[in-house]
Amino acid sequence: MNAERLAPLKPNLSVPGPRPGASVATHPAVDEHQARLRAEELQAWAYVSLYTDPKGARRSARAALDLARVGRFPASEAWSALSLALAYLHAGVLATGSAWLTRAEALIMQLEDPRAAWLAADARALQMLRQDRPDDALIELMRLMIGTPDTRPARDCYITASTLTNAHAALGHAEEALGAAYRALSIARRTRSMGLRIHAMGVLGRVQLDLCNLEGACLALEQSLEGARRIGSSHLGRAAAADLVRACSARGNIERATELARRHLPGAPRSARQAVALAQACLLDGRGAEVETALAAWPKDDGCGVARAWIRARLRLASGEPEKALACALSGERALTPATPPLDAIEVLSVLNAALTALGDRSGAAKAEAGRVERQAALAAAAQRAQTLSQQFEETLLQAHPVCCEVAGRLCVTN
Repeated sequence: MNAERLAPLKPNLSVPGPRPGASVATHPAVDEHQARLRAEELQAWAYVSLYTDPKGARRSARAALDLARVGRFPASEAWSALSLALAYLHAGVLATGSAWLTRAEALIMQLEDPRAAWLAADARALQMLRQDRPDDALIELMRLMIGTPDTRPARDCYITASTLTNAHAALGHAEEALGAAYRALSIARRTRSMGLRIHAMGVLGRVQLDLCNLEGACLALEQSLEGARRIGSSHLGRAAAADLVRACSARGNIERATELARRHLPGAPRSARQAVALAQACLLDGRGAEVETALAAWPKDDGCGVARAWIRARLRLASGEPEKALACALSGERALTPATPPLDAIEVLSVLNAALTALGDRSGAAKAEAGRVERQAALAAAAQRAQTLSQQFEETLLQAHPVCCEVAGRLCVTN
């Protein structure tokens, strides 16, 4: 089954599957052929929808799996199980994704398909990230990149580059994450897939935000948001809007941040980053009662524990509860790691200073302020370095793709 060849196709809904409870083997040969094509098309559509419509990808992969099981098409069954593993792991559903990955690996062992084995390695790396094992994920990805040929399909390579970006970010490797993000964008351009290009711009914007290159972050995220609107991907749109809320907040553009949250993050958050962005917008907008509601709607931290702590501390401080604010701030300070986004680290130290000052602890407040100033200086240097590196990466990218409009400040939707 060649998913890359079928990538531009939507499922042909006119192709019939087998009757419920019937075996395809009892049908005429033409029916078996049609059922096989139907399973392959559904699986291919699941594969190309992983980033733009994860729920739709899971539905399509499950339908393909059902057809493959009834028709006893082992290759389609293996690929469908693999697509389900990737879709669930991308969504952060670790237990279900891991179960499907185990099933997919067992099926792939019966095939002689190196491409499927390589994608299974991508899924394992993603699984390791979800298990908070970014160092193991990085090793898995390095082995994969060393052991695969240059002829590997670009769409497959994009999965590797995107996961590599997240692994470096989780380890606090800021410059490596930035380089991987630009590589992912370059690969996305080669695929000619608008969905991947939009996803790549969102990934790049998130890395720029973590490096406090706020101008670059806002540019990338605005393009990702607009591209998601044009192709009708609410999943990509919500993801870009959440990070853009935080970028605009960091730039002091409160009006834009709150407008983005109201317009693009309606209803319950669908990730920890969305919950934090929505809570931050509510805090900035003076809607204190909605802050906890937003955070409680997605209780898993998923790497956003420090952000939750400082937002709660700000809320308690604004409510005249400095003791509770201090408790929240201290929990955030204890959770700081090298991979903590610098903006969140600075925020937690800033509110810690404010809470200690309100409680009359001048010595503790001075210590927190000194830590904040030190991190602020380091962040300013990192932001400058990120700007310099971004210019270099973009020059290289433009040499490879002379019409790469993404890094020229606009997103062209032409294919």
